[in-house]
Order: sequence, then C-alpha cells, then structure tokens
Amino acid sequence: WPSVTKRLLESYGAWLDDQDYAAASEYLELTTLKQTMKWLAEEKLIPPSCLFAMHLQKPKGTTTYCYQRAEVDAMVAHCFARPELAWLGEVVVALATTGLRISELASLRWDDFDFVANLIRLTDNRHRAVKSEREQARATKSHHNRSLPMRAELRALLEKKIRHADGRVFHGPHGGLLKPDTLRTILIRDVLKALIKQFPPVPHKKSFADGRLHSFRHYFCSMSATNNVLEQILMTWLGHHDSKMVRQYYHL
Repeated sequence: WPSVTKRLLESYGAWLDDQDYAAASEYLELTTLKQTMKWLAEEKLIPPSCLFAMHLQKPKGTTTYCYQRAEVDAMVAHCFARPELAWLGEVVVALATTGLRISELASLRWDDFDFVANLIRLTDNRHRAVKSEREQARATKSHHNRSLPMRAELRALLEKKIRHADGRVFHGPHGGLLKPDTLRTILIRDVLKALIKQFPPVPHKKSFADGRLHSFRHYFCSMSATNNVLEQILMTWLGHHDSKMVRQYYHL
C-alpha cells in the first residue's frame, strides 16, 4: 500500500477509461482506494506521508446507454440461434425483465422463485448464514429484502430450464459461476459487435455498441415507465429509496 501513489491512481483511472468503464464506476473505484489509504493511515498501518490529495469529481446524471426493445429482441434471437450462446440468451432475458444487478442475478437460486405467487424474492442473507457460508451469502446493495414480479417471458424460460445440482439458476459459459467480467467480455465480443451492422453507431451520441450489462437495468426502468408502473413501485423493485435514474425515465 505505501507504493500506491497519486500517479498510480491516475494511471489506473486512465486504464479503466481505456477499458470503457463508465465514469461512475471509475469514480467509485478511485474513491474506494483513497478511502482505503486513509483508513490504513488512521490505523497506523502505513505512515501519514503516504496520503495524497486527489480531487475526484462525482459524475452527475448518467451516461449509460438504454437499450431499445428491438435491440433486446435482436440480442435474444442472436443468442438462442447459437447453442454456445444459449446461456447468455437466458441471462439477457432475465436482466431485461427484472432490472436486477448482475451480482443479484448471479446469486439467484431456485428457492428464490415463488411460482405460485409469481414472484422473485431477494433476501439479504449475510447475517443469517453460518460462518463457513457467510462469504458466499447474498448481500443486497440496500441491505433490505425485496420482491418483484416474474415476467411471462422469464417464467416461460425457467419452466423449461434444467435445474443444476448447485441450486443456482444462471451459470457461465462452461456451467460454472456467472462472473460479471466474463459476461461483459462475451456480451461485447459475441453479441454487440456481431449486431453492429443491424444497429450502427450514431455520430456524437451513445448508441447500441455503447450498451453494457447495466444498460439492461435502464431498459427495464424505461419499459416499466412506458407501461405505467407507478414510480414508487418501480423503485421498490429496483431496491432504490431515491433514484435520479428512475425519475429520468418518468420525465421522458
């Protein structure tokens, strides 16, 4: 940690930018590292001389691209037309119809689905799990339990899906854990780039090729607003107490 300098963080921020991370993600990562340095100094684990001033401007609004209905339909069709991408097609359907964060989707187990009530129940299990399982226990970002309806498209997919022995609903390309970085790489390489001719870039404007995993959450928000879901109900589904992102789509 004493080797973490202002120049190193600036270089890391530039690398994140080159990797096409969103401005909000860059801000979060760099702020977390700065806070870690401060804590280490307070605990006298590193000398105070290691601390440095680095102003970070918090991004306002959002630059995340919001997929359109035709784009999501094309992605789903593209994935299910290729056996090696069928797992990704399932993930796209789930993200687009639930608005879940990728970490929440990856943690879903079959007992989270109530097929009688037609609900998905997300529980924060960190304090319920035994010590040996606590590291793998699900933690929701808001630390609160929540539930949301199961859309017909997702339910139809789940009713046909073979249940894996580990109890998880969604898996990666080789049947293992669903990892965000792997998923992001394959989405860009095998789906977004493959459909670029169908949805070409728009000059000086965010377009299909700029979409990422979080874009499905924006899509879900947009579709819910379009279908007259009450703003407060949508925020409950998303796990938000206050959301500029949600208000943006209702204003639109």
